[in-house]
Amino acid sequence: MNEEQILLKDFLENKPLYSEVSIKKDFPMYNTTSVNFREMVYFCDICESIKPLHNDCDDYNFFSIAYTDKETMIFRRFSCVSCQKFYKEFLIRLVKVDGKSCTLMKVGEYPQKQLPKSKTLSKFFREDKAEYNKAVICIANGYGVAAFAYMRRIVEKNILSLLDQIQESVSQDSAISNSINELKATSPMSDRIRIANSALPDYLKPDGFNPLGQIYGLLSDGVHSLSDSECLDKAENIQVCLEFLISELAAHKQNKEEFKKRLDALRK
Repeated sequence: MNEEQILLKDFLENKPLYSEVSIKKDFPMYNTTSVNFREMVYFCDICESIKPLHNDCDDYNFFSIAYTDKETMIFRRFSCVSCQKFYKEFLIRLVKVDGKSCTLMKVGEYPQKQLPKSKTLSKFFREDKAEYNKAVICIANGYGVAAFAYMRRIVEKNILSLLDQIQESVSQDSAISNSINELKATSPMSDRIRIANSALPDYLKPDGFNPLGQIYGLLSDGVHSLSDSECLDKAENIQVCLEFLISELAAHKQNKEEFKKRLDALRK
């Protein structure tokens, strides 16, 4: 892939609605210039896995414009190469074009982004799937502050479940376990976050960094102090960090149970 195709791939796969991308290319006066783009990758709902999706246009033309074009609308469809049934459709607006570059804006996407296909997260957020899905949709549509508000609510509602998951990985008569039992009753959210973070395994605290405290503090302050674009940039990273924390805790529990099972088998 050349530089413009790498930019377009990231633009289609990852960027929210109403985001822009600039393509640097010569656009001579009155001459039509074509930009080709063949393949993106996406989760295919029919194949139930990430698949390459190919541009349905002949010669994989993504758009053709001239220096004189203004506010052109571009519609493109990408179909799954495996099942050839699932597709993604995009409506792109040409915002600006001059002799050396053009700027595109994503104004439409179908189907919209859905809840990530993670069994671990779906199980953990089983009572809050709708709100988590709304947070993901807000990210996809460029509503950063709204995504922050949904994520903050989800973290607050599920902190007790997270404490339960942490408690299962420590000794039941340990000081941490006793502290968690006390926090479950009446302690304020800040104390729950602090204890939950102190109970995290070291590999989930790189350089002593407080992931839960940082996430919750950012969600709390960001709703009131960050701009929509700043919230959007940070919301994507928060989403990934939450997924990592929850998935790693679940894997730790599963590995511990499997290890115990193997040890019990050796004693027989």
